[in-house]
Parts: sequence; structure tokens; C-alpha cells
Amino acid sequence: MPIDASGRPIRPYTNSSESMNSVMAQTKLDYMRTNKKGNDQNLSKLEFTRNLFEEIHNKQQEELKLALWGLSELYQLAPFVDYLTVPVDCWFEWSEKERNDYVIKFKSLSIDDVLQRKEIKLNSALEIPASQEYKDLSIDVSSISRNKMLYKDELVAVVVDRALTLLNLPGAIQQQATLNLFEAKKYEVASRHAKHGKVECTLSKSHVVVPVLNMIKTALAEGALDKGVAGKKGSVNKYSYRPPRSQGHASISSASNDNPQASASSHVYNKIYHNDNPFILHILPAEAKKCKQCNKDFCHRVRVIPHDLVFEHCERYYFPLNGDWKNKQASNKEAIRYYHADFACMKARFPYFTNDYIIIPKEVKEKLHPSHIAHLVSQFSLQV
Repeated sequence: MPIDASGRPIRPYTNSSESMNSVMAQTKLDYMRTNKKGNDQNLSKLEFTRNLFEEIHNKQQEELKLALWGLSELYQLAPFVDYLTVPVDCWFEWSEKERNDYVIKFKSLSIDDVLQRKEIKLNSALEIPASQEYKDLSIDVSSISRNKMLYKDELVAVVVDRALTLLNLPGAIQQQATLNLFEAKKYEVASRHAKHGKVECTLSKSHVVVPVLNMIKTALAEGALDKGVAGKKGSVNKYSYRPPRSQGHASISSASNDNPQASASSHVYNKIYHNDNPFILHILPAEAKKCKQCNKDFCHRVRVIPHDLVFEHCERYYFPLNGDWKNKQASNKEAIRYYHADFACMKARFPYFTNDYIIIPKEVKEKLHPSHIAHLVSQFSLQV
């Protein structure tokens, strides 16, 4: 059994061969769990090459690059080659081609070259453009906010400021711990307005830092900004219902018609079902099931004249998201609702309701019974 300098047996995880066997075994276990396969199931050659060997090889290459500038968590350069360590600032000033060129030449060094402390010289004859890998985050945030999310310039400035504030706080962004090598890296970004005080962001392979879109969302939450109201331009927001501050209404006759030229009374459409749509009179249709105001069913089995008159009204409504009425949303389209032809019932739901809103179709007017006409006169002072 191999022993170390102190005479103790070398443990498996300190032996390079046994260590790689352990890494491969753990990588295979993670792959099996991720794809819901049995732990004792054998992999095909293609599966082994793509999902184990290539993954481990790529990770080793990334760790080698990190070790060259002293930031690898797994490896560090041996003392006799540490003279080849690249300062962090210098590494980031290089372009990607320069870094790859340095890594290739590092691998090609022989033991004799290292013992002779041979330096690595980059090919300066090649005109390598300046690196575009790392850019100022404000450039990405502002361009995506303006071009993709259609925010206004004043909102973009606030988002950029909030995003940079998060990046400059040492404890605001932390990587989540994971045992799965195949899982995308996740980060926790602190936010005062989030449910648990933090927002989870996923790191995709195409990003070097936390994805810009997630950073924008976090910055919006951190600034307590309403992107639907403050930042949208162009078309209206998807759920655009907002009660107007005030809206005048034309003069209408009073219930008694004693003063037909009375001054107009202004009103506010402060409910989602308030609008300028007319109330159309009908003799109880089959599709009318329940009065939306008093929530009482219409009687279809035995019709009692004149109480079979109803008003039809087109209006918007709220609906629950995922069945939760605490999280309701306004509809984009209007639906038909029915109401009793009763002045008290109509006035309770529509305070602005007057005779000017009533429309009686010609075919309905021809079917009205004298008791219907008397009911309309007594309830709405409406002369048919």
C-alpha cells in the first residue's frame, strides 16, 4: 500500500487515479439522478463520452485556466511552475485568443523547459482585437431595457442605477450551493421587496455574470417600480385597466322629468364594469341566468309579466389567477351581463345610470305588453 512522507497510508482521495475514479463515479451518479435512471444501469459508449468524459474534461480545462491566474478552487500550480502564474488584472486585459494561446503554450511545455524556467511569449505579431467578453454592465442593462423591454429613458436610468448598486454590494449576490454538476448555476440576489428578501437567478452558459434580464427584474423590485405603468411605451399594457380620474356626462332627465334641463351631474367610472356602453332592454332571453347585481336567478319556468324584463350590458370583469381570488386580474375583453329592470338594482351598481343609457330594440318594443310599459314608466319614467 502506498504511504506518504510521514509513513501513513495514502488515502484514496489524495491519490490522483483514485481521485479521478471518484470524480467519474460522482458525475455518473449525478447524471443518473438528473435523467431518472437506475444507479446500477450501465451507460452506452456515446452516453459515457458525451455526458461523463467530455463534461469532466471541460471542467478540468476550465479549472486549469483558473489555476493559471490563481483562482481555482480545486487546483493550484506546483511550486516549480508558479512563476508562470498570470496576474488577475493582466488576464482580464487579454483577449480570449490571447488567453487560449497562453494555455496551449503552457500545455506544450516540457519538464526540462519548466526546470529551465522558460517563459511563455504570446505572438504579438497577430493583431488581436480588444476583448469584448467583459463589458460595462450598464451597457447591457440599458440596451436591453430600452430595445427589448421598451422602457422609457428615465426608467432605464433608474434600472441601471439599481442594478449597479446590487453589483457593488459585496453580499447582495451569492451563488447557491449544489451537488449536481449538470445543473445550471443559480444565484441569490438580495431584494428588500421580495417575498423572502431575495430573488433567485439562473446563470446560463451564454452569460458571464448574472443574466441581465434577471438583474433588471431585481432592480425593478428593489426600486419598487411599476414597469407596466411607468416604463411602458408604444402600445398599452397587457392588462391596461385603470379607472380615469374623472369623466363628465351629458345632461339627462331626472326620474320624474319635472326638470328636463337640469344641470349635468359629473360622475367617475371607478369600477371595472363602469363604461359608456348602453343598457339594452330584452324580454328575458334564454342565456340570461342570474342578475349580476343582486345575484338572484332569473325565473324561466314561470314567467311573470312585467318582471321578465332584463337589461343587457357589455362590461369588463376580474378573474382569478390560478383560482386565487386574492390574485385577480382585469380582463381585456368585455362580456355580456344581465340585470333586473329595476331602478334600485341598476342604481346600486351603476350610480351614473339614467334613461339616456337605455336602448329598446324595435323587435322588443313591438312585443311589449301594456304592463311592461307601465312598469317602465313607474321604475324609470320612461315613455315608450
